[in-house]
Amino acid sequence: MNADTLSILFDNTDGNSLKRESVSSSIANMIVDYITAKKLKPGDQLPTEQEFMTHLGVGRNSVREAVKMLSFLGVVEIRKGIGSYITDSISSSALNPLVLSLAFEQGLSMDLLELRILIDSGVGAIVIDKADEDGIALLEKTNEQIGESIRNLDQDTIPLKELDFAFHQAMFRIAGNSLVEKIGMAVYKLFNFAMEKSMVADPEQAYQNHKLIIEAIKERNKAKLIENTRKSLAVWSKFV
Repeated sequence: MNADTLSILFDNTDGNSLKRESVSSSIANMIVDYITAKKLKPGDQLPTEQEFMTHLGVGRNSVREAVKMLSFLGVVEIRKGIGSYITDSISSSALNPLVLSLAFEQGLSMDLLELRILIDSGVGAIVIDKADEDGIALLEKTNEQIGESIRNLDQDTIPLKELDFAFHQAMFRIAGNSLVEKIGMAVYKLFNFAMEKSMVADPEQAYQNHKLIIEAIKERNKAKLIENTRKSLAVWSKFV
């Protein structure tokens, strides 16, 4: 990256302006600010680790963690042996400060688990009010895909975590609240690793839990849905 570009990016920015309690998070937010301010555009190369370290006075690990997290969110593409680049197509949700702050939570905390339970229970209650026969059929079809995939684990099928994600996306679509969906999907992304471990440990569990939730929706029973949602998410406490 040339000197002029570095001057534009790091003008009036130094290590003293970064939040000491979370340097990686601050670097990531700074990169996002560059993008929203048009200082960095899709396809542009990021400064090197050494350039970040020199101009901001931060450690290599902080820079790597920031770039790694932005890569996870789909903002940055890491090209081995070449450098890191702003992706050609960036989701607007990936630049949301809420997504970034949640992404930098350390591990799968009990606070995050409680938030997930709150979102699932609330969305489920809205779905009970809005779901028609087509909506319920969509949920059943998606869950049956999970069941089919479980019965054919030795074959080349869609990964279970993707199907589980699709089930919850269907719930959001039926609920029809874009604000809740944006927040919910941001939270769901953080359960990716735990979802993988859970699906390996007990692949049948998600299928059966979804059946209980669909049953409560059919009965228009919000109390039962909340109870079933709490039971279905109890497994996540193993990963907190």
